[in-house]
Amino acid sequence: YTNAIIWAVDFGVTGGIGSGKFGPDQKVTRAQLASFLRTYAEKKGKDVSGRTDITGYDDYAQVANWAKDPMSWAVNAGLISSTSTTSKLLAPTTVATRAQAALIIKNLCDNILK
Repeated sequence: YTNAIIWAVDFGVTGGIGSGKFGPDQKVTRAQLASFLRTYAEKKGKDVSGRTDITGYDDYAQVANWAKDPMSWAVNAGLISSTSTTSKLLAPTTVATRAQAALIIKNLCDNILK
């Protein structure tokens, strides 16, 4: 993962998990993915100013302070939506499945990077 980590740090997408460390074998949460992609879009010169009020989601209390802005942006941009059809769930601390990550990245390409 060395080259990918070097690129992500050099491009400013991530600074790691703290104390100069990286967790390349750790799974990525939906909140972390939102943060990475918002930063990436911003670095690519895209407008990342849009926000949606996410306080009405049932699991809003699980959204860490650092993740509130990226999650709000990701919902507004149509990248992330509720994980439930019966309630409003962002699932910010849930590991992003391969299918979720693929759809979120597709939405990024279709809605933001086009």
